[in-house]
Amino acid sequence: MKSPLLLICHRRPELTQRLFNVIKQQEPNCVYVFCDGPGSEKDKEKVRKTQEVIRVSASIENFHVRLEERNLGCGKAVKTALDWFFSKNEYGVILEDDICPDQKFFHFMDEMLIRYKDDNSIASVSGFCPWPAFIDLGSAEIRTKYFSMWGWGTWARVWANYRLEVTEKLAKDWSQAIHHACESNNEKEFWANILGKLINKEIDTWDYQFFFQAWAHGQRHIRPSRNLIENLGFGNDATHTGAEPWFVKAQKMPLKPNEPHWFLDAAYFYFRHLTYLDNGNFSIELASKKFQDLIDENKKLKLLLKGESRKQPVRRLFRRLFYRQ
Repeated sequence: MKSPLLLICHRRPELTQRLFNVIKQQEPNCVYVFCDGPGSEKDKEKVRKTQEVIRVSASIENFHVRLEERNLGCGKAVKTALDWFFSKNEYGVILEDDICPDQKFFHFMDEMLIRYKDDNSIASVSGFCPWPAFIDLGSAEIRTKYFSMWGWGTWARVWANYRLEVTEKLAKDWSQAIHHACESNNEKEFWANILGKLINKEIDTWDYQFFFQAWAHGQRHIRPSRNLIENLGFGNDATHTGAEPWFVKAQKMPLKPNEPHWFLDAAYFYFRHLTYLDNGNFSIELASKKFQDLIDENKKLKLLLKGESRKQPVRRLFRRLFYRQ
């Protein structure tokens, strides 16, 4: 591996050890490791074990370690780690402790980070692709407006623009960026809501800021047409990722010759049958509206099923959802 590598760890010693085992096979030229401090009493032992794994792995040549004594929190910890990393390197790969990369990931990242190092239209490169492997996208790489932090890399020139705190001017700029980047009203409303939560400090994160920064600069992201990483961080110990999402489950279920695949059937339903209100023509605006309808109706349905009178209300909900004009 040619690219400098930053590992961001916290309180998961087993996953940290697994990641180091994968990294050592690549014989990297340069490794930086950042570990945030414990956020509570029960975290102390997990953080101590994680730091011990890091110390044992320090036999890697050109190894740099930064261990925080106090907990910085999700947003500030990642910003501190990347500020430190990019003060020493012009570009690099970033892996959090719950990411397990494929061996092909490292070659892809090396190649893309060099290829686009002077291209100001590109904000990042990622090894994650949400689509199952049986979907042929016809290219080794694709461009997307959506940033993925599951095994990614960028350049110091891009990170220099990063801001964690949302100022009044940034809020205005990012609001305009959302309007221009998003094609449907529902998509705009979703990201405007996220921006509002950042402004009000309702969520402690760092990645949404990178989303909006790239949109404000008119930048895109590079990702492979085949997924090159596995996220092992789903579960109760995760900060932001609880249940495993549908697209990760779809990747784990192979396409069998004589059986239908639920992912393909679901995609067909949404992009074929939900177009009937638009005279058979696919509309991003309509599809996003119907997605939201399904979500809203599902919430109402769950509430009604908890009550005593179920039969008529459920029928009315389905009639409104599938037969309204």
